Amino acid sequence: MQTLRNHDGRYLILYSSAAATLGAPGQSAHALACGYLDGLAQQFSTLDAPKTLSVAWGAWGESGRAATPEMLATLASRGMGALSDAEGCWHLEQAVMRGAPWRLAMRVFTDKMPPVTTGSV
Repeated sequence: MQTLRNHDGRYLILYSSAAATLGAPGQSAHALACGYLDGLAQQFSTLDAPKTLSVAWGAWGESGRAATPEMLATLASRGMGALSDAEGCWHLEQAVMRGAPWRLAMRVFTDKMPPVTTGSV
């Protein structure tokens, strides 16, 4: 924490994943690590530290691992879409402007989500 204070930064932005919130098959370790980041941002928000935010990202459709037709189809079958690069930048800007310690940034189609997941959103 002292190192963060010494750098005089205004923000510490942690990149988490929607997997920590919604779960994701085969990604339990990833979800656990991202959940830790989300909790860390919450804890740091009560301390004398740079403003700490954790953004739990969903898939990005124009770049990254999800930017394949197969992955986009898998996401769609689970009721999830992918963010465009512009939407991702908008979510990051909103996270900084609003200042809440946590933000879920993803595209969701609730009418297509399996019933067991719908109650989590």
